[in-house]
Amino acid sequence: MAKIAKPIIKKTKEECWVLFPFVGLKLKDSINNFIKPLYGDATIVTKEEVIEAAQTDNWTNDNINALQARLKDSMYKRYHSFIGVKRSIDPDNKEISQTYNVYKQALERAEEISAAIGLSYLVNSSQVSTKRLMEQNNCRQKSILIVQNQSNKLVHIESGIDYVAPKPTTLETLNKITLQPAFKNVNDLLLNINLEQKQSKKSFQITIKKVAKLICKVINIEGDTNPSATLLGCFTAIELLLDEQGDNSDLKNRLNVLNNCESDDYFEISEIFNMRNNYVHRSQEVIPKYSRLSIALALNTLYKVSNISDKYTSKLDVIKYLDFIHKGMQLDDTTELRRYITGHAMQFKGKYKFKFIEEMKKKDN
Repeated sequence: MAKIAKPIIKKTKEECWVLFPFVGLKLKDSINNFIKPLYGDATIVTKEEVIEAAQTDNWTNDNINALQARLKDSMYKRYHSFIGVKRSIDPDNKEISQTYNVYKQALERAEEISAAIGLSYLVNSSQVSTKRLMEQNNCRQKSILIVQNQSNKLVHIESGIDYVAPKPTTLETLNKITLQPAFKNVNDLLLNINLEQKQSKKSFQITIKKVAKLICKVINIEGDTNPSATLLGCFTAIELLLDEQGDNSDLKNRLNVLNNCESDDYFEISEIFNMRNNYVHRSQEVIPKYSRLSIALALNTLYKVSNISDKYTSKLDVIKYLDFIHKGMQLDDTTELRRYITGHAMQFKGKYKFKFIEEMKKKDN
């Protein structure tokens, strides 16, 4: 007698939104941003509008009420928006591991969007900090209690650069900032837009995104509070981009080709290397000036590499090209090859100047 095959029961999955509190950005008119996500599988909704946005997207009353209760929690006091990431989840799977995996996958996406926005806004910031996920807040936020028992008094002192909420921003302004030419190639990857135009290899695109997220984390978690950790983090980001082969002297040469065409030593690249080596090998703390310069150097390197990533489609291609230019620049001034290579090097002329660096240099002078 033939066995009757058991019917295959497919597990049903449902869509869910994973919401990450975001500091420093209030987007105007975000009520429809769950229905029409800004970045395909992800979006931004201002905290003041999130309940109305949820109602517009037909969330259940229980979930809306639960979200409303959460918004009153003091731990969420210092954030201004949510980055929402849409993912799938099995409602019948009660394992905590599933919830954690959904969270981790969504976090990677939220970090990409945070990096695109945060690094773009950093150019005009006087602070070594920028718009960010709340979990990347650094210790510049003060919350101190002074307990005076004899006078029966408890004083709470709190301050921080985000204590005053930012001015509301239109989507048009946000796009204008994040998609300006200097940042466009990086942010296309981070925001997951215009990817059909990219010629670079997938592995190279992943590296560029990883570097952008790393720099953003370093800036927001460490910033000026831990210069040594900041410089080490930025140095690691640079190595991820340009240290496929060779030693530190080769890495320094590549950085000079990209960032020192004018020979003005704007980033003090050699001194950044010295600071890094002295900290790693001699436990000498990094001077704050050089942690700031390392941020600017890492970001300039990221933007310049990303802007040639379609022409030289792998990281190794970029490295070989920079090594070729450096070697050619060592030739005698009178050779035609030297003049040809110098012309190639001029494509890297200019640099992205950050307000927090310019103000620091003015004080030094």
